[in-house]
Amino acid sequence: MLLSQEGEKVCSIVGLTGGGGIGKSALAYHFATIHQETYPDGVIGLRVDEKDVNTIARRLAKVIDAPIPEDDDLEAREIMQRFFAPKRMLLIFDNAEEAKIKVLRPGGNRCAVIVTTRNQSLPVSLGVPETATVRLRSLPEKDALDLLRKILGETKIDSALAAAKQIAKVVGRLPLALQVLGGTLRGKRRSLASYADSLEKQKEKLKLLQRLRLGEDPDFNVEACLNLSLELLESEEIDFFACLGVCAEDGFAQKTAMAAAGCEDEFDAEDFLDKLHDRSLLNYAENQHDRFVLHPLVREYARFLAEDRNLLNVAQERHAQFFMEQLQSDDLEDEAVVAEVATDLSDIFLAAKWLQNERGETTESRKEAYEFVLKLEPLFEQYGYWEEGITLMERLETWAEQSQDWYAIARCKMHQARYLSFLGELERAEEILICARDISSDEQKIEGLETRKERHAKVLNVLGGVYQKQGKTEKAIETFREVIAQETEIGNKRSLAIVYNRLGNLLQSQNNLEEAQQAFEEGIAIAESIDDKLTAAIGWNCLGGLLEKQGKLEAAQNAFEQGIAIAESIDEKHQLAIGWNCLGGLLEKQGKLEAAQNAFEQGIAIAESMDEKHQLAIGWNCLGGLLEKQEKLEAAQYAFEQRIAIAESIDDKHGLAIGWNCLGGLLEKQGKLEAAQNAFEQEIAIAESIDDKHGLAIGWNCLGGLLEKQGKLEAAQNAFEQTIKNTNFHHKRSLSISWSRLGKVLDKQGKLRDAEQAFQEVMAIAQSIDNKLTVAFGLYEFGKIYKSKRELKTAEKFLKESREIFEDKNDLPSLTKVMNTLGNVLEKQQKWKEAKKVLEESYGFDEKLGNKLGKAITANRLGQVIAHLEGDEAFERSLMYFNQSIRLGKELNNERHLAKVYTARGKVFLKREFYARALEELSQGFEIDAKSGNIRGLKIITSEITYVLYRLWRQEEALEYCERALEIAPEHNSFQELYDRIQRAIATGSQPTFLTTGWVRSIRYYKKQKSYKGIISPDDGSLDIILNNKNINRELISQLSEGDFVEVEVKEIYGKRYAKQINIIDEEDEDW
Repeated sequence: MLLSQEGEKVCSIVGLTGGGGIGKSALAYHFATIHQETYPDGVIGLRVDEKDVNTIARRLAKVIDAPIPEDDDLEAREIMQRFFAPKRMLLIFDNAEEAKIKVLRPGGNRCAVIVTTRNQSLPVSLGVPETATVRLRSLPEKDALDLLRKILGETKIDSALAAAKQIAKVVGRLPLALQVLGGTLRGKRRSLASYADSLEKQKEKLKLLQRLRLGEDPDFNVEACLNLSLELLESEEIDFFACLGVCAEDGFAQKTAMAAAGCEDEFDAEDFLDKLHDRSLLNYAENQHDRFVLHPLVREYARFLAEDRNLLNVAQERHAQFFMEQLQSDDLEDEAVVAEVATDLSDIFLAAKWLQNERGETTESRKEAYEFVLKLEPLFEQYGYWEEGITLMERLETWAEQSQDWYAIARCKMHQARYLSFLGELERAEEILICARDISSDEQKIEGLETRKERHAKVLNVLGGVYQKQGKTEKAIETFREVIAQETEIGNKRSLAIVYNRLGNLLQSQNNLEEAQQAFEEGIAIAESIDDKLTAAIGWNCLGGLLEKQGKLEAAQNAFEQGIAIAESIDEKHQLAIGWNCLGGLLEKQGKLEAAQNAFEQGIAIAESMDEKHQLAIGWNCLGGLLEKQEKLEAAQYAFEQRIAIAESIDDKHGLAIGWNCLGGLLEKQGKLEAAQNAFEQEIAIAESIDDKHGLAIGWNCLGGLLEKQGKLEAAQNAFEQTIKNTNFHHKRSLSISWSRLGKVLDKQGKLRDAEQAFQEVMAIAQSIDNKLTVAFGLYEFGKIYKSKRELKTAEKFLKESREIFEDKNDLPSLTKVMNTLGNVLEKQQKWKEAKKVLEESYGFDEKLGNKLGKAITANRLGQVIAHLEGDEAFERSLMYFNQSIRLGKELNNERHLAKVYTARGKVFLKREFYARALEELSQGFEIDAKSGNIRGLKIITSEITYVLYRLWRQEEALEYCERALEIAPEHNSFQELYDRIQRAIATGSQPTFLTTGWVRSIRYYKKQKSYKGIISPDDGSLDIILNNKNINRELISQLSEGDFVEVEVKEIYGKRYAKQINIIDEEDEDW
C-alpha cells in the first residue's frame, strides 16, 4: 500500500489492527527492514500509548537531531509538518490507543506512517482509508503450522501433526505465543504430545490474566505457554524476568534491568538476558544498542509473576533508587548528560511516580522525592512531557502545602501553568499563575528578598507569555514591564535581553513604535554586553522590522545586516535565513531590486541547506513577487510553482493557498486567463477545506476581478458576493472595497438599483470608520450610476461632493477621474462654460501627474466642449486641444482613441461647413474603426462621412463607405437603410435624409395631452431637433432619458427640425 510495483506511493499512511500478540509490530518492523532503502532519511518506531502528542513529537525531533528549544512552544502538528513532512522517512506509531495522535501525521507525500493498534475503529478516526487498513487475525492453521516448522523444523512438526495442531489451537494460533513455545521447545528432546498435554493441564490451574485470554475462544491464551517456558528457567532467572515487568514499556537498558532485579554482576545479567531472548520472552529494541523490550503481554505477565512471587514492590523500589542516585550525580545543565539521561526518560518517570506514591509518609522521604522530581523539570520542557509534568507538580504542590513551603508552592504552580499553556489550556494557566504571583510577592510567605524577587520575576514572565497568547496585549505589556523591573534589581541580564525583545514586539503590535524601538535597543545592548549572540541577532532582526515600518529604511537595512553578521558568526542558519528574507523585502521596497534578489536567493540557499521547508517556501514566494515586479515573468512563475510544490510536500494548506493565489495573479498578468482562473479556483478550494475565511475572501476577490476582465459579469458578481460573505465584519476597509467592486460589476450589467445599494453599503462602512477617501469614492460611483440613469442633476451633485473631498485630501489621480466624469455630465446638460472650466482643471492635474492617456482623453473632450462656444478664438482653441489629443494618442499608439478624436474633429469642421477638412478627419476615423471592427464607432462615423461626401457631390463614394460598413457588420440594419436612402436619392435626383448624432437634452411627458415632448442637441453644434410622439413611435420615445446619446433621422418642416427616426447608441467612456 505504501509502495506500488512501480515504486510510487498509493497512500502515505497505513493502519495495522488486531489483538495483542497478533504480530502488528513485527509486521511493521519487518516491512521497515526490507524496504529501508526506500526511506533514505531513516525509520523511527515509537510506542505512543499513554503519551501526549507533544511528548511524542519532541522525542521524534530529538531523534533526528532537531531538538526543540525549551522556550519554543511549537505544537506537535507544526513540529511534524516542519521537520518530518519534507523527509523520505518511515514513522511507526506503535500500540496507538487514541485518535489524538492524528496531529502527528506529517502530511505531504514523502514521509510515510504505519500505525499499529488494537482498536479496530481507530484508523477511521485517524483518517486512514479502509483500503489502507490491514486487519490482522489469528493465523490460519496452515500458516501457524508453517511458523512452527520454521522454528522447530519440518520433521518434528510433521511427525506429530495432531499434537502440533492442538498446541496451536490452545494458544489461539497467535504469532507471539507460537514464537514463545517454539523458543521453549527448540533444541529440546521433549515431544510435542507431551507439551500439548502440559498445556491442557495448565489450563485447569491457571490464574489467568484477562488480557492473556486471547482469540475468539475464551480458553485461548498465552499464559499456558509462558508458564511452560518458565519451567526451563532456574528460580534466579525467573525472578530476574519477573522484575523486568517494572521497567519501561518502550525499552530499557541492561543497567536498568540489573537495578530492578538487584543483579550486581554484569556478566550474570548478560547471561540472563540472552537466555530470556533465546526463549522469545525478551526482544532487542529496534535500532538501539544494548536495549531490550518486552512485548506488552509478556510485560504484563512478568508484573503478574513479580506480584505473585512478592517481588513487585522491592523491584520498583530498587528501580526508583537507581535513578535517584544516577540523577544526583549527573549535571542536567550539561547537554551531553541530558541526552544520555533522555534515553531512560520513560524509566525515570516511572521512578518519579513510584516515589510520589510510596515515599510520601515522612518529611524526609517527601523531600527526597521532591528534589528528584524537580531535577526532571528541564526534561519535561525539552522533551514535551507536559501532561506527566503537570501530574507530578500537582503532587509536589500538595506536599509543599502540607509543610507550608510557599516558595515550593509558587514554583510548582508556575511549572504547572507553563505546561498547561503549552497544551493550550490558557485560562486555567492564567488562574494558577495569578495565585503563584500573589504568593511570590508576599514577604510573609517567602522571606529571602533575593529569592522572592527571583521567583516573582519568573512567575511574571510566564504570566506575561500567557497573556500574550490570549491576545490580552495590554496586560502582557504591563506584566513584562514588571518583569524588567524585577530582573533589573536582580541583575539577571540574560533574562532581561529576552524580555525586552518580547516587550518590543508587543509594543509594535500596538503601534507604539518609539517605545518598541527603545525596548529592542535595550535588549540588543544587554545581549551584546553578555555576549549572547543569538538573542542579539533576534533583537537586530526585530529592530529592523520596526524601523522599516517607520520608514527609516537605511537604519532598517543596517539592523538587518547586523543580525545577519551575528547569525553567520555563530552559524545560526534558521535566524540567518529569516534575516536574508527580511533584508530582501527591505531592499525591494527601496528599489534595489538586484540586491533584493541576491538576498532572497541567499535565504533560499540557507533554508535548502538545512531542509527548512517553511522558510524555503517563504523565500521562494518573496523571490517570485520580486521577479514579477521586474517583469521577469517566466522566472517568477517558476518561483511561485516552487512555493506551491514545497507547501504540497509538507501539507501546508495555508501556504499552498497563498502560492496558488500569487501564481494566479502572475498568470493573469501574462494574459493566461484560463490558467489564472484555475489557480484562483485551486486557492478557493484549499481555503474552503481548512475553513480559512480570510483566504476565501482573497481568492474570491481575485477570481472576481479576473472574471470581470473576461467580461463574465454574472460570474464576477457571484465571486464578489462570496468575497463579502467571507470577509470578517470587523475588516471594514476590505468590506468596503468588496462592496465597491460588486457595485461596479452590477453597474456594468445595467443593474443600477442593485449597484446603488452596493455603493450605499460602501458609504455606510466608510462613514462608520470616518474614511473620507472611501466616502469620496462612493460619491463618485453614485455620480456614475446617476449619469447612467440619465439623472444628470443628481449625478452632478454627487460628483461635486466627491470633488470637494478629493481636493481636500489632495488626491490628484482620483480628482482627475472625478473631474473628467463631471465635465461629461455638464457637457450633456450643455453647460459648456462650466464643463470647459472643469475639464481644463482636470487636464492640468493630468499634466502634473504625467498621465498621457488622461491628458489625451480630456483634451478630446475639451475640443468638443469648446467647439460649442461662439467665436473664432474658441474654434482655434478647440482645434489646439484636438491636435494635442491626437499627438498624445499617437505617442501611446492608442488607435481606438485616435478614431474618436478624428471623428470629433471631423464633426467640428462639418459644423463650420469645412467639408473637405471634415472628410479628411472622418475618413481617418473610419479606417481605424473599420480595421478594429469597432461597430459603435462605425455607426457614428458612417452617417457623418456619407453626408459630407453627398455635400461634395461624391455620391458613389458615399455608397462605397456604406458597403464597407455592411461587410464589417452585415447584421446592422442602419447601414443597409442608409445605403438604400442614398441609392434612391441618386436615382431620383433628390436630397436624401441623413442621420445625425446628439444628446437628449430634455424629455417630458404631458399628462393632459398624453404626449411626450423633448429636445435633442446634435453634437455637431447644428440646430436643435424637436422630439414628439407625432413623428416617433410612442413606445420608443417613452424609453428615452435625458443624456441619452442617440442617432436620429431629421425631417425639416417649415424651417424647424423634427426627429423622424431615432436609435439609442450605447455610451462608451474611455478609461485611464
